[in-house]
Amino acid sequence: MKNLLTKIMALLLIATTLITLIPISASADDFDNVVEVDITGFDCKTTGGKVFVYPNDSDKVRYIKADEYRVQNFYSTSLMIFNADGLLVEAGANIMADGPQVGVTVPAGGFMVAFISGTKLDKCYKYAKEDATFFNSTISVVREVRGSYEDNKLTVKYNNAKPVSKDAISFLFVGNSSTYYSGTPVMFRALAEAAGVEVEIVYSTFGSAFLSEFADPNHDRGKFLRNKLNERKYDYVVLQDAAGRDYNSSKPSVATLLPLIEKNGAEALLYMRYSAASTTAQIISNATKHYNNYAGLAKDYDLVCSPSAEAFIFSAVNHPDINLYADDGGHHSKEGAYLAACTWLYSYLGINPVGNTYTAHIPEETAKNLQECARKACEEGYFDRDGSVKFITEDKAAEDEESSAVVESSEDILVSSDAASSEDASSDAVQEPQNKSIAWLYWVIGGVVVVVGAVAAILITKKKK
Repeated sequence: MKNLLTKIMALLLIATTLITLIPISASADDFDNVVEVDITGFDCKTTGGKVFVYPNDSDKVRYIKADEYRVQNFYSTSLMIFNADGLLVEAGANIMADGPQVGVTVPAGGFMVAFISGTKLDKCYKYAKEDATFFNSTISVVREVRGSYEDNKLTVKYNNAKPVSKDAISFLFVGNSSTYYSGTPVMFRALAEAAGVEVEIVYSTFGSAFLSEFADPNHDRGKFLRNKLNERKYDYVVLQDAAGRDYNSSKPSVATLLPLIEKNGAEALLYMRYSAASTTAQIISNATKHYNNYAGLAKDYDLVCSPSAEAFIFSAVNHPDINLYADDGGHHSKEGAYLAACTWLYSYLGINPVGNTYTAHIPEETAKNLQECARKACEEGYFDRDGSVKFITEDKAAEDEESSAVVESSEDILVSSDAASSEDASSDAVQEPQNKSIAWLYWVIGGVVVVVGAVAAILITKKKK
């Protein structure tokens, strides 16, 4: 009897151990949704309703031009770029040969997927981009999506989006592509999450938009913003004007918008947009106008302002090897987006970005330098209060106002000038979970534990009698 009880208890211990170990071993591949699609072709032109794959089997990054396979090949397509480990690192759309971003980079050993909406990848793509507004570019993906292909079958795995908690800090961004390009708000949310703060992002952003359009109640963009403000409450509303605006032209618009924001119960914030230019001297020259504009508005209305323009100067002066601009020289690159997002983190949430673990798939040393530039801009600033420069660069004397003005005018302009917010009220349909086998195994082992326990209890009771 004693030997029998010993064996039963040993079996009970093994079953309990299995229950403990199974979730750990299965968690790496346990996704809510698994989608398989047929691959129409490899390294070729795209067509509607089909899925195409562009592999990179080399040990170096592969650069694919927008018109490599035909003119406007990726203009109407959605793009998903996976690294060698099958992790989705970037997503994008509408890449054009004459747009702000003229090509995409596929990591060594990775692959790119291109498709036009209407495939089974649509929901996965929406999940990955977090309803972000973006056109003519790719953005860094934060949410986990895994992909692989074999022969002519592509498989992607992803989870359902988690609902926003009641403790999330909500931000409504109002502006143009200088706000949303390269996924800056998504990076801001990820930086905050890495710091233990949940942030919710909502967009009222349009390509080439002016604050005067949002201030006008009869303009479509003004109506859009008012609908956003009327449908719910926000914690913060971030304002950013067009590149060509200065203090005198921005102030009336801000004066009109502030009462609307106050009525909503939100706090208005300013985003001192960066300056586009080809030289450090031009960056400083153009940034001076933006500084005088946003610093003046911040002072007049007692508003918090994020000094992204100053952070760009610090990066250009101290790290000229870091490219902050997209292919057109007017919009910001992924590195520029990360730098701006770091200044938002410090200015809006009071969280120092230095040491933040989220790097947006940017090389660690580059991310570290950008974090430091953001810190310096927020803590020290580049300009004195009167707008004069604190730190003179060597090529400051060679400043070319006319050239910088030409570059500056290209900011905010996108091919899709009517690029509306991609907010979509419809939620993803929940697909059937793919872990039925794991659930079945839980039931079997659980039943074994119950039966063994019951038998052991009976035997112990009989022995006592």
